[in-house]
Amino acid sequence: MLEEQGLVAEEDAAIIAEMLQNLDLKKLENGHYTGEFEDLFFEVEHELEHLGGETTGHLHLARSRNDMGIAIYRIVLRAKLLTLIASGLELQERLIDFAEEHAETLMIGYTHTQQAQPTTVGHYIAAVSDSLSRDVRRLRAALIKQFEEQNPGITGLISAFGIFLMRQFMESLPSELLDAARIDGLNEWRVFSSIALPLMKPALATLAILSFISSWNLRHGTSDGKGRKRDSTYERRKLSCRTSDPKRGCLVQDASVVPVPSDSFRT
Repeated sequence: MLEEQGLVAEEDAAIIAEMLQNLDLKKLENGHYTGEFEDLFFEVEHELEHLGGETTGHLHLARSRNDMGIAIYRIVLRAKLLTLIASGLELQERLIDFAEEHAETLMIGYTHTQQAQPTTVGHYIAAVSDSLSRDVRRLRAALIKQFEEQNPGITGLISAFGIFLMRQFMESLPSELLDAARIDGLNEWRVFSSIALPLMKPALATLAILSFISSWNLRHGTSDGKGRKRDSTYERRKLSCRTSDPKRGCLVQDASVVPVPSDSFRT
């Protein structure tokens, strides 16, 4: 990009690209902060200068170091949030499995370290799973928020479906129209901005509407038909009461249905 905009010479751009590929990423990933460099940016800049000389210093032209730093932090944060969310969902699956196995295992419930009403292990673990689902929702909200702040106005537009839709629409444009614009002397950018882009408005509007609906459902949840929110995390797995004893009841929670004695709530 720097070479295309005329900010650096073609030879310098080639050197910078080569040195970037020669960076020892493992060394940077496994390194520890020693105070020698203010932050990661200066350490990378030092490594590049060591490999390619002063020419590599042109890499940050037309860019703010702080902006690049924030971009790096967001990339790392997004990866860590995805790992946390995946781990939380897997743990919730294990907890629900355990709750199902011990749906009828009696135990003593405690209140302020004092013995209280009887309950079951399944009931207790289901409550733990419910609390975990709250944390997963918060992590997911943090992931959505940092992505929206990084990409305002285009959240959800860059997706496999969006790329497929726009590609199919672009291929449907008559090539004769684009060739005529080139014959008239328009460069590729003018062909795109003056000819192709106006014709793409219906496809862009369709994609924007579909992306808005998807983002709305992801942020606010969907309805269960009775005006209540339904969390997709809960819908992945539900426990069921497996008892024909009319004297036994079912304790229904958000994420589970655990059979418990009908007199469990009596004091």
